[in-house]
Amino acid sequence: MINTLLIRMFLIVLSVFSFTNVSQAQVDDVVNYNENTLKYNLYGDPNLVLGNEFLEAGAYGQAKKYFEKAIEQDSLNPLAYENLGIVLKRLNDHKGILACFKKGKRIFNDKPDFFYFSGDANQKLGNYAAAIKDYTDAIAISGNASDVELLYLYYFNRGNTYIKTRKYNQAKKDFDQVIALDPYHYGAFTNRGMAKYNLKDKAGACSDWGKAYEYGNSKTITYLKKYCKEGKAGLN
Repeated sequence: MINTLLIRMFLIVLSVFSFTNVSQAQVDDVVNYNENTLKYNLYGDPNLVLGNEFLEAGAYGQAKKYFEKAIEQDSLNPLAYENLGIVLKRLNDHKGILACFKKGKRIFNDKPDFFYFSGDANQKLGNYAAAIKDYTDAIAISGNASDVELLYLYYFNRGNTYIKTRKYNQAKKDFDQVIALDPYHYGAFTNRGMAKYNLKDKAGACSDWGKAYEYGNSKTITYLKKYCKEGKAGLN
């Protein structure tokens, strides 16, 4: 009987921002991994079974060894790469993630999430051009289909990377896509506001920060009070 393990990964990174001038606007990685749902089917592979047991127990070093063994014995099982990627992320081993999915992307060039995970690792390591390429590939492989579960994250994280490289027009377009897919995504409103602010669209930035605040990002009150006249009254 096939056992199925459903793993939901939630990572919310709430950054503190400082706008000493326009060029120093920082990206808000509010929901980099929000609602990242992956299904794992163990196919009776003992290495995957044991690896997942150690993963659930928080013994990531041991889990890593078993997932690596699973790949050695069957390099064509995508679940082994996905599980290894999760463990490496928990270990903050971004270089390990790149190595894992470099091989995985060659074999499974039709799996957009492999490119997405590689993109996140590249972003963490400051390899922004490589990260943008990975996210772009993930979007292309998805066919830009709105029913692809993680599509909004591909756009969101590429937009974040564009902000980090001060490509604000491209960032704004990506956050537009996120909001079209998820109209209440406060991270996208926050970051689109930053892109607009750097594009000298202060009114648009304040509008987006107001929506981000309304939808749950209380940290944008700082921007509203400091940069937006309408934010100085009625907000606490």
